[in-house]
Amino acid sequence: MTPQLPADPAAVQRRTLPVLSGAVALGGLGVTVGITVGGLLARQVAGSDSAAGLGQTASVLGAAVIAVPLARVSDGFGRRAGLALGYGIAVAGALVVVAATAASSLPLLLAGLFAFGAATTSGLQAARRRRPGRACLPRPGVVAGGLGDDRRVGAGPEPGRPR
Repeated sequence: MTPQLPADPAAVQRRTLPVLSGAVALGGLGVTVGITVGGLLARQVAGSDSAAGLGQTASVLGAAVIAVPLARVSDGFGRRAGLALGYGIAVAGALVVVAATAASSLPLLLAGLFAFGAATTSGLQAARRRRPGRACLPRPGVVAGGLGDDRRVGAGPEPGRPR
């Protein structure tokens, strides 16, 4: 018995795209709230206002550092594997943040917020729709916009490609 394919791939995409858009929007909201609360927790644990900036910096730095390894996982094993790993790291980071808050440990809290930064990276990767036959990472000279909206940057098109 052969598996049945959807009759109309365009119809499947029309149903899937709003779900993906909603999930990306809610995920972005959750990450934003998490980073904000992380900064407030850093302030509370450290007892100083300047520590709030450390919490947010740890999250942003984590997103930047974790982006490259997640991109390599996505290229090697597929987009789903990269997203699952990124969100898994973020969940582990959130659990570390909870434990660090209970223990009033600023270094542990910053480590958890660093790992939580993977949620930002995964959210950005989820927002970029992959087209068949295209790499997960944008081509040089292309900036990724929301849901697969590529915008060209630079003076001209890539060699051999029309604008």
